[in-house]
Amino acid sequence: MKRTSLRVEFDKGQYEVLANLLTEIENKIEKGLSVDSEIEEFNKIGGKSSFYTVDDIVAYHSYTNEEDFIKALLLPEPYKVENITDDQVLEMLLMLSEERVESVFDYYLMVLEMSTNRENVLEVLDKSSGNLNAEVLVRLKEMVEDLLFDDGNDQPTVIHL
Repeated sequence: MKRTSLRVEFDKGQYEVLANLLTEIENKIEKGLSVDSEIEEFNKIGGKSSFYTVDDIVAYHSYTNEEDFIKALLLPEPYKVENITDDQVLEMLLMLSEERVESVFDYYLMVLEMSTNRENVLEVLDKSSGNLNAEVLVRLKEMVEDLLFDDGNDQPTVIHL
């Protein structure tokens, strides 16, 4: 199956089921009840056999929010886009610049790094960038060239959006 877009789409119904189940799990944990079967179901609905544990669910509030926690479970495995084109790199850079959910941002970053064979994409893209405009799109084209066409210099040009 050929992808028409590199963007990850989340099933809202599946997300809601997981959000409700997460609330149920948290309530049972507060009451000291067993949640093993619920956590197994939570992971299964997300498409992973043993992604989260009781400890993960107890602790996630200290490092992330519910949306990020659930979306991390729903993300597919990162993959390499073979023979990535400049338009695809541009699409990935746009998605990175717009993404506000940390797990999704990290996913796009991994896909871009795997696809461009570059481990320093963040040096090229300023994660805290705002909305994109025509001037920024020109800069993004420069980033695409920098990511795809190594000029022999291992240090990319740093372009802040």
